Amino acid sequence: MKLTRRAVGYSIVIILLALIAYRLSKSWQEIDLTQFTLDPKYLVASFIAHAFGLALAAFGWALIIHRLERESALLKSAKIYYYANVPKNVPGVFWYIIGRVYLHEKEGVAKTITTLAVALELILITLASSVVFMVCLLLQPGSSVMDWRYILLLLLGEAVLLHPTVFNKGINRLISLLNRQHEVQVALRFQDVFLWLVLYTAIISIGGGALFLLVNAIYPISLDRLPLITKAWAISVIGSSLAFWFPANRGIRDGILVVALNSFLPISAAVSSALLWRVWITISEIFWALVATRL
Repeated sequence: MKLTRRAVGYSIVIILLALIAYRLSKSWQEIDLTQFTLDPKYLVASFIAHAFGLALAAFGWALIIHRLERESALLKSAKIYYYANVPKNVPGVFWYIIGRVYLHEKEGVAKTITTLAVALELILITLASSVVFMVCLLLQPGSSVMDWRYILLLLLGEAVLLHPTVFNKGINRLISLLNRQHEVQVALRFQDVFLWLVLYTAIISIGGGALFLLVNAIYPISLDRLPLITKAWAISVIGSSLAFWFPANRGIRDGILVVALNSFLPISAAVSSALLWRVWITISEIFWALVATRL
């Protein structure tokens, strides 16, 4: 099973890379290097925007953990989020999950609760990304990597899954099966789900804004492309979230991002932006993890 998952994950990445290479080869003669710049102002602005989104994501994680385990401290949970973000950049599937489980267990949070929080966060990220995608599509219709009807179905399915009645019943049954000695009963409320959805929708939107600023650092584009950039970011997050169990899920996200950006940017600009974005957010995550050690 593990070998099959690995093979499928890398196959998706290879297909995406082959598609990108094909588009590059077809448009190679059209590439004009004079169009590219490196504007430090936009790089710094992108870094700041991403830092703000990262802080909201850490706060969101802390809220989820605190809702599931009332004894948890918000600041401790936020710091754990920053620390565990770094292993996301190491090849492998679950390093960041293992990191969160281990660090929270040291703070007295059961493994079952942390694992449940990770699953809940993933559902919220996918749902919020679907909401952002649909809003951007309404603001600026156009072609996309995935048909909007599939995104709408995904959005509706996740909304049902996060319905407190459905979620509480299913999760509590699962907890009792996995750990019969664990006495915690999950009881999400509508206000919990609504607050988290608003928060994660803001996080995905800020990510789109940070990506827009980074693209402008190397390839100037007008503000009216912001919904398209944000939609491209949202669909890449959806893709990587759905493929989170694949070893190469970050490669899948990067590949989808390139293809999505290429729907309205030259392929050279799309590839350069996606590569710089990957490096830039990795630097940001490592930097803020180091800062978190001083808090």
